[in-house]
Amino acid sequence: MRKKIYLLLTVISFCIVIGCEREANSNKSYLLSVADYTIIETYINRHLADEDDEHVLSVHEVLDSDKGAGEIYLWIMVEGYMKNVHRIEKTSGLSQPVLLKVSDKNGRLEIIDHTTPRDGDDYPKDIKKMFPDFVIDKFGNIEENLRKELEEKFRGLE
Repeated sequence: MRKKIYLLLTVISFCIVIGCEREANSNKSYLLSVADYTIIETYINRHLADEDDEHVLSVHEVLDSDKGAGEIYLWIMVEGYMKNVHRIEKTSGLSQPVLLKVSDKNGRLEIIDHTTPRDGDDYPKDIKKMFPDFVIDKFGNIEENLRKELEEKFRGLE
């Protein structure tokens, strides 16, 4: 009888350890390289900028990620511009959170798709569906920091 109880406790312990390990692995974050950040920026410029813009500058901040779900949560800021003879004229702008659906193919980040919240009354509902609460908590003053970074990029063009 003791052997059966010991065996049962061993099996239960094993299952708990394996289950916890799987859960921990599913919530791991992506470790993004410089190349990954470049891939993300290129994707933003091609897929999230206004198609009518002649030139585009963008900045983004990765708020978090979930490797198990294949998701990267970020905030982007994009501005289109035209080069005139004596100055740069900004033509459009965008600042919003974005959910990237990604995969990790042979150690290289591949962006499959993206989702952005809809405008108006749907915005709060979409935010709640798209982002975990701990990511939403990071939305606070992010635009101020990104604005400074984007302005620095524009100064580099002059």
